[in-house]
Amino acid sequence: MICQGWVGKRGDVYPNHGEAIAHMLNIAVDQNWLGAFESNMITTLCTIAVLESIFNPRIRLDSRLWTLPETFGPRTTVQEMSNIESLKLRNFARMPDLLRDSNSDPAAIRSAYDVVQSDCKKMATLLSAVPIISSVHGGSTGQHLPVSVRRLHVRQQTGYGILLALAITLNSTLLLHADTTASDRDILRLEAAAYVDEVISLATQAAQYRPLGSSSTPLCLLAAWGRTSDAAKQQRLEALIVEYQSDFELTNWLDVALSIKPRIGANVT
Repeated sequence: MICQGWVGKRGDVYPNHGEAIAHMLNIAVDQNWLGAFESNMITTLCTIAVLESIFNPRIRLDSRLWTLPETFGPRTTVQEMSNIESLKLRNFARMPDLLRDSNSDPAAIRSAYDVVQSDCKKMATLLSAVPIISSVHGGSTGQHLPVSVRRLHVRQQTGYGILLALAITLNSTLLLHADTTASDRDILRLEAAAYVDEVISLATQAAQYRPLGSSSTPLCLLAAWGRTSDAAKQQRLEALIVEYQSDFELTNWLDVALSIKPRIGANVT
């Protein structure tokens, strides 16, 4: 996302660096790249492209990429993130098609949502273990932590942001489905409101690592802004979007948010 200024142009509705990455990946799939470095690089790029493809219908990836065995997460001896099923590439990569296809099986969407919810709880628990302190700006900071812990903190925040964006989008998809009962809709609205609160908290904390360490945060902010109709929350989210906007000057994130709101903003609380 830091490279958006190199591959995008001012006024793009969608941040099209994801399209450039998708093009490179679709070419790379035919290459004989078997080394650990190449595998890790492809996995990281796939994660970026898949996340953006949820909101950008122009991004299409070769399905052969999903055979990679790698798991998105920290390349450290800490293994907790390997238990986050939704972030494993083979599962994560199926999300765009599941969300784009209006004929998707509601049971499959519900199953994916349940897994994402469980993973959100796991990731929130991991983040709660990081000893952060309050900052003078009203957020929290981990700048006092060792570099290795801060790196892990960034990766966990990134993973949590992706999960929250998925949770909000799946939640909206279920709300719009005709088979969802009235009582389930009430529950989904309450859950969505909680996820929006989590996005606000996460984006406030992640701002300390801008721009490189929080480059995926705008996407979860867009999902949260599109999902809520609470005026105070929208105002706070807009302020955060404007703050992160300074890192990606060629992309107007509020315009992107407006473009996706019809897809995820129906039946909001």
